[in-house]
Amino acid sequence: PGWAAEDAVGKVAVVGRPNVGKSSLLNALLGEERMVVNPVAGTTRDSVACEYEWRGEKLLLIDTAGIRRQAAGGEEREELDRAAVAAARVAISQCHVALLLLDAYQGLTRADLAIAGLVTEQQKSCVIVANKADRLDAAARRAFSDSVRERMPWLDYAPVLHASALTGAGVDEALDTAASALAWRRTKVPKRRLNELFARAQLLRPLPVVRGARLKMQYATQHATESPTFVFRMNRQAEMHPSVVRWVERTLRSHWPFDATPLRLVFKADPPRRRRRNALARAEGASSRFVKMPKKKWRELQKPFWQREKFVAQVRERNRERRRASQEARRSAAAAGGLPASGRIGSALAARHVRGE
Repeated sequence: PGWAAEDAVGKVAVVGRPNVGKSSLLNALLGEERMVVNPVAGTTRDSVACEYEWRGEKLLLIDTAGIRRQAAGGEEREELDRAAVAAARVAISQCHVALLLLDAYQGLTRADLAIAGLVTEQQKSCVIVANKADRLDAAARRAFSDSVRERMPWLDYAPVLHASALTGAGVDEALDTAASALAWRRTKVPKRRLNELFARAQLLRPLPVVRGARLKMQYATQHATESPTFVFRMNRQAEMHPSVVRWVERTLRSHWPFDATPLRLVFKADPPRRRRRNALARAEGASSRFVKMPKKKWRELQKPFWQREKFVAQVRERNRERRRASQEARRSAAAAGGLPASGRIGSALAARHVRGE
């Protein structure tokens, strides 16, 4: 589709299973009957994009076909329907924020869970919109929200909003949350503040001990990717416990909320051989912490110090200096006292003469 080339515009896709009110919700957002609405499931067969400006921000709202299981309908399922589902999956992969539409009156289904898993797999910001909430009372709404949190724990970062495409209630709040998620996806955390935060956090909650040594974060940085990605350089390789990963994410979100947006956390460490190589490089006077060293020099540094070329050259130079000093002493002693100027006896007598014996 043409909207895929407009990278500067925030893309918001309305996704969900068939007949949950996706086209009705978009009509309520746009304030006009732009999308065809019909009670029969499967009316929308293609991803339709509409340009829309919301509170000064340009958005591209995408209406998608209802996503259902590949086997739904059996062998008699139309090829056009299969292509519509494939286009909806492409729309999810190319959008920035997904408005996951659920039917609050019917409740959650396995298809809803599968679509939520697809959104999480693509690392997309997500706003869960419970449509047809006007047919529920306050207690039923709370029960539905609790059910979503219980059955979709991987979407704990996504807020659950109750709306009605029929009356327009909650529609503006859903679009406000989507715009906020777009802003957080573009947020770049300063590296200095990020490292100061985790330096203080590790003082309050030290990381666990692994194989006799305590894990430490050497530094952290945010990579320039479409989805917020934070890379933590550790002092050693270890499999991070889920509780540690959750603590890192909570610490990040306590200062930068990243509303409705997933965070990708990457923990890296040099292998032991690389760590020794970096330590040797620093000992040789390298200014950088992580240095690419030539292989010849690396092999040389792996040898014992008495076999290294630099040490051998120093020993040879010292021996040459000693021989040169001995020869000078022998010549001066021979000139003063008639001692032999060469040979073992002359060298011994010269040495004794130099010592004053």
